[in-house]
Amino acid sequence: MYELNLEGLSCPKPLYELQKFLLSDTRNDKFKVVCTDPNSIDDFESFCEFGVIKILSTSKIDNKLHFVIEKV
Repeated sequence: MYELNLEGLSCPKPLYELQKFLLSDTRNDKFKVVCTDPNSIDDFESFCEFGVIKILSTSKIDNKLHFVIEKV
């Protein structure tokens, strides 16, 4: 599974980088995002409301947020 590493970026940069990835990547329908910004949870969940992505799972490991995301 492809992993998009957004560690060290703070709001709104993780959401911007996720959007940029979605526009440029045509191969990965399901991928993992790792980030350290706690605001990413709310940002990514709000982004789901636009019907572009679906968060399949969220976990926190070693102060890092791990999302499994699917394009819709």
